[in-house]
Amino acid sequence: MAFLKKYDKIDDMKVTDTYLAEITDFGLDGKGFSKIEDIAVFTPYTAAGDLAKIKIKKVYKGVAEADAVKIVRPANCRVVPPCKTYGECGGCVLQHVDFPTENELKRKLLQTTLNKAGINVQVSDTVFDKEYEYRNKLQMPFTVDGGKITLGFFRRNTHDVVALSGCMLHGDFATKIINAVKIWANDEKRKQKLSVYDEATGKGLLRHFVARYVDGLLFATVVINGKELPYGRELFEVLSKDFECVLYSSVNEKRTNVIMGDDVKKLYGAERDVDIDGIKTTLSPKSFLQVNDGVRQKLYDGVNAAVKNADVIIDVYSGVGILTSMLAKANKNAKVFGVEIVKEAVENANDLMKKNGLSGRVENICGDATKVLPKLVNDILSNEKSSIKPEICVVIDPPRKGATEEVLDAVIRSGAEKFVYVSCNPKTLQRDVRYVGDTFEVTSVTPYNMFPKTAELETLCVMKRKSL
Repeated sequence: MAFLKKYDKIDDMKVTDTYLAEITDFGLDGKGFSKIEDIAVFTPYTAAGDLAKIKIKKVYKGVAEADAVKIVRPANCRVVPPCKTYGECGGCVLQHVDFPTENELKRKLLQTTLNKAGINVQVSDTVFDKEYEYRNKLQMPFTVDGGKITLGFFRRNTHDVVALSGCMLHGDFATKIINAVKIWANDEKRKQKLSVYDEATGKGLLRHFVARYVDGLLFATVVINGKELPYGRELFEVLSKDFECVLYSSVNEKRTNVIMGDDVKKLYGAERDVDIDGIKTTLSPKSFLQVNDGVRQKLYDGVNAAVKNADVIIDVYSGVGILTSMLAKANKNAKVFGVEIVKEAVENANDLMKKNGLSGRVENICGDATKVLPKLVNDILSNEKSSIKPEICVVIDPPRKGATEEVLDAVIRSGAEKFVYVSCNPKTLQRDVRYVGDTFEVTSVTPYNMFPKTAELETLCVMKRKSL
């Protein structure tokens, strides 16, 4: 488990010991929790309410990991996993738990995480949409199964690939892609030029197949360990039987776990604008977009509700401007700013505003938020002619590692009245909310199940500046 630190081993519990354990709760990563001889034991694929025979796998000071040998008495929330490779493929960890329980356990874990840091706010019920077939993005390594090239997912906690015929999180479009790749890669005329990348040797051509399916358009990228993709035209033609498609290649010849290479090259197909929740935009294989269309729309509705009545909205980490444009479209009386340090992203954001008729109401600023934010707010207040101070709201949607202290300091110094934080990691949300706790108080926390059947969670946290 990633959060465990190695300590001296405990004498009275040893690896391979077996116990009959009452699973009483869930851990942050979806593993079942039990207490044995004052030791916290975490066991994957168990559920709160299970009585399970478990075998100890690792032992640390006060904490252990185990594998489930047998479910002696199943919990009321336990269901039969619908996927045949569940437990083998590492993509899902909660298929054995019914959906209402999953949504509640994620709310409860978020509540516990915040409470441990002294953040005593009632977490709202989890917002959700579909349980399965929700992902618009797919990343699958190439593998060989039965002598045939195909696609799969990594086995849990390894880089061994489990070959798959489909994925329940992605639905029909994943099945069609896998079938198309099999047809393309295993043709007798093409076999000699197509090989699967081997991490151990660094040899082999085909590394990953990355795809995003948005607004009826498939953005498909083959990541290769070489300069050119052979038979790209043939792959495009096979994919085009099921999809309107644009095919790209990305060269990645590094010995790395990073999937995409530095550059992406369009090979075949016509790019076009796609509609994302009413915003017209052009995507590329490297564009960031929430993977769950249904929950994304509900999340952005929540953000818009949080900034309602603000006179000025500042979107930090604004990227290519999708959230910025949605904020501007929904809040017609507000002046909206996007702050982004990557020049190319700001240029794309400006194009996005033009396409959607928002250029006059949105200003995208290229620069470091730690310097831009305090100056921007100061300029807004200095130029304000009314005697009534405008309500300024800062919105951030940082990466999984959270916001930097420098950005949080800039939000504090900015004088903004409201701070809206979109998080994809409860631990870094806890850390960052605690960091600004002397200045802002939390008014609401809402979990969004953006990634059903996994342990991941999206959160909308709304804060207001404390009165002096």
